[in-house]
Amino acid sequence: MRPAPLLVALVVAGVTGCATSREVSEPEPERRLAMGLAALEQRDFTRAQEHLEWVYRQHWEEPVGQQALLVLMAAEMDPRNTTRRLWASADMAARLLGIPQAATWMQPLGETLYLLALELGANEERIARTQAALDSAQSLPKFTGQSYPAQIQALRTERDALRRQLDAVETERALVDKELKEKTAELERVLKTIKG
Repeated sequence: MRPAPLLVALVVAGVTGCATSREVSEPEPERRLAMGLAALEQRDFTRAQEHLEWVYRQHWEEPVGQQALLVLMAAEMDPRNTTRRLWASADMAARLLGIPQAATWMQPLGETLYLLALELGANEERIARTQAALDSAQSLPKFTGQSYPAQIQALRTERDALRRQLDAVETERALVDKELKEKTAELERVLKTIKG
């Protein structure tokens, strides 16, 4: 799934609509939003983040700030973003859902992006970050093994794979048994014919 281009198109349409109604120069937030969108088109996620975060932080109560936040969430989930942060996207979606001034059409997008970030592993990413921060703050021993939940999940996966293999073997066996019965019946018929 590629959420960023869709959201970029929605916001670009909103920004160009705003920009055409101005005669001379557009205000700073709209200009910075447009710069962020242009950076995203060039896959310059770092520059896009700089512009979009500025717009959001300075104008979060306004539609332009909320649009910037929405695009920023999608950019953080974009698989082409080599520094993407799923946990940040989930956090931003939670912020968007908590803005009472946000347009009603943003609600379902915010909810969907929040759930997608969680589905893709935002919580695991957040836990890993927290653990890494704790480990770097203290000199704790490193655990290089697999946790019990991970071991249980691995065993479940292996069990399911073995069940599928067993089902395939049983299906194959049933086909061989059927073929053997047919061949045996054919052989008996031939023998009866020969003995006559």
